[in-house]
Amino acid sequence: AEKDSTHMGAELSTARVSRLTALGFDVASVRAALEACDGDVDRAEQRLRQERARRETAARGGGDGGAEEIGRAVNSVLREQRPWSEFGERFLWPEHPRERMLTNLVYYRANYLILCVAATLVAMLLVPQLLFTAGLVAMTFGGAVALGNTPVPHIGPLQLEQARGG
Repeated sequence: AEKDSTHMGAELSTARVSRLTALGFDVASVRAALEACDGDVDRAEQRLRQERARRETAARGGGDGGAEEIGRAVNSVLREQRPWSEFGERFLWPEHPRERMLTNLVYYRANYLILCVAATLVAMLLVPQLLFTAGLVAMTFGGAVALGNTPVPHIGPLQLEQARGG
């Protein structure tokens, strides 16, 4: 297993990220997995494969649906939550803003989700008409979760390029 004991706070090795992205994982997920596994590529690969298998099982209808599935999703989010002290510990200007933003969104996704839910609840208490808007957002989120990793057909330029090439 490739390990880097000094990777905390430092840029993750490009070779390790490349090795895992070559297996079909996206950069943000790879960085989050390497961070969670202390830079151990083999453990990160195992973690990424398990997450992929869970998503594929859910996409095939592996869950029994209803309230139990929602309960499991909420528990999953709460288990992924990072400590709030770590979440707001330090704010540094990133060298690569896009990569940093994607990595942070994946790594702290549970914290961001909790903040969004809390802000929504406060707003609904202050302006009850927002309940309708919250319903629309919930339906959109539910649709996104139901679709999961389902590929969305690319319409437009790709079809034109294929027509020109064929």
